[in-house]
Amino acid sequence: MRAERRARAEVLELVAVEGCPACHAGERAERRFFWGFVTEHYLDTGVIAAYSASLGFCGAHTRALAARHEAQWVAPTVYRYVVEGALRRLRSRAADRVGGCPACQHRRGAEGRAVEALLPYLGDRDVLGGYRRGGGLCWSHGCRAVIRATAEQAQTLVECFLEALGGAGQEVRRLAFIAGLDSDAPARIHGSHQGKHVLERLLSTGEPPSTLDLLHRRLEAGCCPVCLAGLQLEGRYASWLSEACVTNPRSIVADGVWLCPRHLHDLAREEPATASWLTALMCDRLKGEVEEATRRLSALPRASVAARLWAILGDRSRREGGLRETAGKLVRTVMRPPRRELRDIGDRLARQRPCHVCDAVATAERRAMELVIAALADGPTRQLYLRSHGLCFRHAAGAWGRPGASLFREVLGARLAVLAWELDEVGRKSSWTARHEPKGPERTAWRRAATLVDGRAFG
Repeated sequence: MRAERRARAEVLELVAVEGCPACHAGERAERRFFWGFVTEHYLDTGVIAAYSASLGFCGAHTRALAARHEAQWVAPTVYRYVVEGALRRLRSRAADRVGGCPACQHRRGAEGRAVEALLPYLGDRDVLGGYRRGGGLCWSHGCRAVIRATAEQAQTLVECFLEALGGAGQEVRRLAFIAGLDSDAPARIHGSHQGKHVLERLLSTGEPPSTLDLLHRRLEAGCCPVCLAGLQLEGRYASWLSEACVTNPRSIVADGVWLCPRHLHDLAREEPATASWLTALMCDRLKGEVEEATRRLSALPRASVAARLWAILGDRSRREGGLRETAGKLVRTVMRPPRRELRDIGDRLARQRPCHVCDAVATAERRAMELVIAALADGPTRQLYLRSHGLCFRHAAGAWGRPGASLFREVLGARLAVLAWELDEVGRKSSWTARHEPKGPERTAWRRAATLVDGRAFG
């Protein structure tokens, strides 16, 4: 009984905040993860194996680590193991077996536990009241909850979906419902602005560059040229979308433009009016799907299989069609379990909708990679590539079997080897015996290692 009261109190606390309770639980878990990580866990053998296998953290969690004061002494140790893991993969060409970000896995686990804890209490009046006042689960977590819910719980969830989608004049709440919470957005936007300034400086001088000149300027930027092309397209797409929503909104509606949560949050910070208009359009599309899910849920049988069988056998009017028809009803009752129908409804709501910005960026990066490979036949370009930053590990790993792969491995291996030396130097100079030696450029080696693994880590 005490455990039950404690569980209910935790759920009431969970729904007492504004915004998605699962997102809040994930962010709290993320903060706890990094607190434990920077204080002691980064030296645990199992944790070292995890972030070495994943080659560090994803972009969002790399930025989260960089924002902490402890990063100055923790990150060099972390990325020493990351660089060693990258070198091992480079030598064995095992780049296709990179593990998932450890912080992301920790966050997803906390979000799943929050959903599991919330579902049994949706029938509680106090919990449901707090849930509705705070806006409820976001779209992503709500769809996952529908898959795990009973028919009654799923009905409550989709009713709350309709409330959130129909909240006219509540643009901030509707954005939070469709895209969830995103604490990484400020750091991501800051890095994106810095990247755009690099591009403006590179491309604003002289006459419009030729294709090779443009590639040379990207190679001279000191970062992965393919990531830079993707960043350039990302900024242009946001500007184009903002203009198109004003000049030709019908084309946006006809194309069914859809943005993932990350790009919708970015657009909301860069172009608030465009994001508000597009959010309303996306809400209208989702509303039709939720209404269809509501109809399917209302048709689900609520009772157990045994109760439904007994109802059919005990209902004289249902047995008037004869033995064969009654047997058919019995078979259909058993063969159509509500659990399977519920999962189908949840899967349909949660299905992946391709983001137009992500697709455009992927195309830009693919074409930039093809340009790099084609231009390596040009002598000056090849020599410039040897002196440049070169491709990051993420893009070089996707080109192992393509022309120029040996050059990519050679340049990447050399850069990683130098970074490994620098990171070892950080550890050596932090000892008491080397206190008389001045600190050098090795202090920023871990940041360069993060961008060499994934060029978009800091925008």
